[in-house]
Amino acid sequence: STQSTGDAQCRKGAGIAIEDLVRRANQDSLREKVWSLTSSWLGDKKLKHKYLGVLLVETLASAKLLPAKRAAILSEQLVEAVNTYCVYDSEDENATSTRDQMVYVGVVTLIKLSTVTTLPLSAYDRLSELMSYPHQWVRLAGCQLLGHMLSTYDPKTLLINPSNVLSDNPRKKVDELIKLSLLQLKSGNILPDHALQIVKNTVWLTTALLHAKQGIPEDSEVLPLQDVIHKLTVFASVESSQDPTNSIKRGIILKWVGAMVNTVNKDLLEPYLPAMVAPVHREVKNANSPLTDIATELMSLLRECLGNDVLSAALVSSDKARSERRRKRKREDALAAIADPERHAKRKVKVNLAKREKRKEKYKTLKKKQYKTL
Repeated sequence: STQSTGDAQCRKGAGIAIEDLVRRANQDSLREKVWSLTSSWLGDKKLKHKYLGVLLVETLASAKLLPAKRAAILSEQLVEAVNTYCVYDSEDENATSTRDQMVYVGVVTLIKLSTVTTLPLSAYDRLSELMSYPHQWVRLAGCQLLGHMLSTYDPKTLLINPSNVLSDNPRKKVDELIKLSLLQLKSGNILPDHALQIVKNTVWLTTALLHAKQGIPEDSEVLPLQDVIHKLTVFASVESSQDPTNSIKRGIILKWVGAMVNTVNKDLLEPYLPAMVAPVHREVKNANSPLTDIATELMSLLRECLGNDVLSAALVSSDKARSERRRKRKREDALAAIADPERHAKRKVKVNLAKREKRKEKYKTLKKKQYKTL
């Protein structure tokens, strides 16, 4: 019971004690009793007992004390427990803390067990729930589980020769995973480990779409690759204009661009380069950006991988597209003012009020930071 306490030091100490006891148990029958006890707790109806079982599996998996046969049995039970409790119930407030911890530890343990045994396909059934879970650590674990699933396949051939996981409408399944990855970027607080995993997953998925474009016809129900890339770059653009002091999302997009250019054939990337180089070029020009040095290095990498001619053409095309969008917005704004002056005036007032509130919030945030540094 000590291992299920909220104190991390107590849990760590209990885990070390259990590991030591199991290692000292020379008789197979004693180890079998520990495994059976773990299995019975995982199968218990009470959440606290399930959580205790999950912690025991995590301890045994970390210490590499589970043979493949026993790991396969426990992984089935672990998947069932995670899939049951990862569906968030906001009304169940009393069990929220234990639920969050159990789901997080359960997913991390599944990834550890994958080095000993093959995970059941049902382990990936709740990726959507895990990656949209309210607790950020659970979302991180969900991203890592997705990354583990993707890492076992080759993105260049998966959509053309689907595996068991993506055998049923593979293009639609990848579209769902892309949307889940985009959902991670909507969070206002992304952990560094989470950011790195988002980059890895997004690189894999967009690479798969690039290589499958010739092999699989586009489905009208899924996001075209051009729209996926546009949505990714918009996150960087919005953060740059609305929250310039925060650079986590722009950092994710810059790393994604660098990884794509470094690993994918430039002929496949060429149609999408104008959109991809735009966030890099913006950070290079912004001397006050915390990412200026990284963006400058990335621009050098782009020049090296793509060549001066291709990069220059992409930058010119990107500038033209941006100028055209700006002209289009101004033209539409002028037409709206002529067509319905009253509505246009109300809209301008609303926009100006929103800007004023944004400035107030920014001022409060800066004051808090200054107060903390005193």
